[in-house]
Amino acid sequence: MNSKFLKTLQRELFLRKEKNLLRKLQVYRKEGVDFSSNDYLGLNFDGTIHNFLWKVLEEYKVQEFTFGSTGSRLISGHRKIFEEVEKDFSFLVKNSDSLYFTNGYVANISTIYSLLSPRDYAVVDQFCHASILDGIRISRSKKLYFLHNDYDHLENVVKKIRSKDTKNYIWIFTEAIFSMDGDSPNLDIILQIAKHYDCEIFLDEAHSIGIIGDQGEGLSSYLNLHNEISVITYPLGKAMGLMGCFVSGDSILKEYLINFARGFIFSTAIPIIILYLLKEIISFMYTQEAFYRRKKVSELSEYTRKQLVSKGYNIKNSNSHIIPILVGSEEEALKVSESLKNKNFNVVAIRPPTVPAGTSRIRLNLHSHNTKEEIDALIYELNQI
Repeated sequence: MNSKFLKTLQRELFLRKEKNLLRKLQVYRKEGVDFSSNDYLGLNFDGTIHNFLWKVLEEYKVQEFTFGSTGSRLISGHRKIFEEVEKDFSFLVKNSDSLYFTNGYVANISTIYSLLSPRDYAVVDQFCHASILDGIRISRSKKLYFLHNDYDHLENVVKKIRSKDTKNYIWIFTEAIFSMDGDSPNLDIILQIAKHYDCEIFLDEAHSIGIIGDQGEGLSSYLNLHNEISVITYPLGKAMGLMGCFVSGDSILKEYLINFARGFIFSTAIPIIILYLLKEIISFMYTQEAFYRRKKVSELSEYTRKQLVSKGYNIKNSNSHIIPILVGSEEEALKVSESLKNKNFNVVAIRPPTVPAGTSRIRLNLHSHNTKEEIDALIYELNQI
């Protein structure tokens, strides 16, 4: 291989390391106290999904379907179970229809790319996920940021656009729970602005599905605002405990995405066994056990936030199970993370470019399998650093 090329790569890696921004893969330590995974309801932690797997293998005639899907859903990969699970999920989130994608990143990029044109405007919360930003970039639409959860700024941005362009689409992008700050938008205000200035709304519910609502239906459905939002995406790798992503909305949207979303059209379908597991997980969301787990996550999160604030930690405006502890520099974040790991706590240092410069942090994710004793011990060790 071209040595000049490799030297260029090595130089870039060296510069990143010098800035304390180098990323490395680390095998997850199952023996540590979990404050980092997205397994909010503990479906992987306690073997719930493992039990679902045995149930599926026992109850369904698995020899009648292949484990490999053998192709995209438009060629040889489609099975009736896809339609059943899409229907089940749509009922859970109270939406008209849903389409299943291989993962949230692909779903967001493909959906945005297929819906927005270079003539359209993407008005995006500055803290939206990389998959949203990448989808907007690939669509070549006109991207404008608004300050995080700042609705006056949002209105000023869309008002200025509408004063010059009354024809093309304006899309407002936001998330139900922001993955790095743990706060939520005021969807009522965003909807008012969208209606007044004739905008469409794109909402990502990655960190709220399974957690918010009586059945874990997510923020927009819990607030009964889902029918007023054009596109809602539900990545399934967090509280739902598995993989893939549903894009929900009108049945016309689903048909359109089947025909125009390249990430759907040209991706090999997910193995069918995953869909059978998803069917079990969706059914589980209605159970008393799931309700209890959601309630515990909420109570532990509130307890943790109060304890951290009382001791002077900056947790920004978190109001969820995702709690950032700001430490400032990249070097300090790595130091705190390593110190806590040495005390058997699984935590992660979050650094730029994932978060803005100067806001490096330790991010705590709370789960139904955490305890107040674990939280108290973590905060005690924080105080010793």
